[in-house]
Amino acid sequence: MKRLLRWCRRCLVGAGCIAVLYVGLALTSVPWKLCGWMTTAPDHGDPEWIVLLGGGGIPSESGLVRCYHAAEVAAMYPRARVIICMPRDGEDPAPDLMTQELAMRGVDLTRIRFEDRGRNTREQALGVAGRTGAPGYQPIITLVTSPEHMKRSLLSFRKAGFEKVGSSAAWDSGVSADLHYAPEDVGAKAIPPGARGMMIRYRFWDNLGLLIELTREAVAMGYYKAMGWI
Repeated sequence: MKRLLRWCRRCLVGAGCIAVLYVGLALTSVPWKLCGWMTTAPDHGDPEWIVLLGGGGIPSESGLVRCYHAAEVAAMYPRARVIICMPRDGEDPAPDLMTQELAMRGVDLTRIRFEDRGRNTREQALGVAGRTGAPGYQPIITLVTSPEHMKRSLLSFRKAGFEKVGSSAAWDSGVSADLHYAPEDVGAKAIPPGARGMMIRYRFWDNLGLLIELTREAVAMGYYKAMGWI
C-alpha cells in the first residue's frame, strides 16, 4: 500500500511539473517557433502534384482550412494536379465534399484525383506513390496539411520514396483588427491588469492548445519511428 501511495505521489508531482512547464511555455512564443520549424522543407521548384491531406473530415475546422489553402496553392501553380487523401468508407461523402469545396474556390475538376484508401499518413503516402507515376519517376509534390502535422507528413512521404517534397502549411488567418480596449470603451470603472491586452484573453489559450497538439504529434512521430515509417 505504501508503495502504491508513493507511486501515485510521484505521478501527481510529475503531472504538476508538466502542467507548470506548459503554462510557462504558453506565455512565450516557443510553441509557434516549434510549429514553424515543423513546417519547413526545401524548395524543389514548382510542384507537379498538390497533395491535400484530409484531416478530421469535412466540414471541420482542419478540413475547411486545408481545402481553402489547397485552392490557393492550386491557383499559384495552375499546371499542378491535386490529389485528395481522404479514406472513403462505403458511401462516405467526405472526398466528394472536399472536391466541391475546391471547385467552389476555383479549382478545375479535371485537375483533381483521389487517394481514398489510406487510413493514416503512412498508407496515404504509399497510395500517392502509386498514383503519381511509374517506378523510378520522381515527381515534385507539395503537401498541404495542418502546421503541426507537417513534419510527420514530410518524413512519411520521404520514407515512401519521394525525394522532392515541399510543404505548404494550412495556417489559420488571424484577426487583423486592433482588439485592445480601455475601461471607458466598455463602460467599466477599471479592468484587471492584463485583461485589456491580448495574452491572457487569446494568445495564452492559443499557445496552450498548440502545445497539446505538438505533444500529440511528438507521440505520433515516436510511434511512426518505432514502426519504421519515418
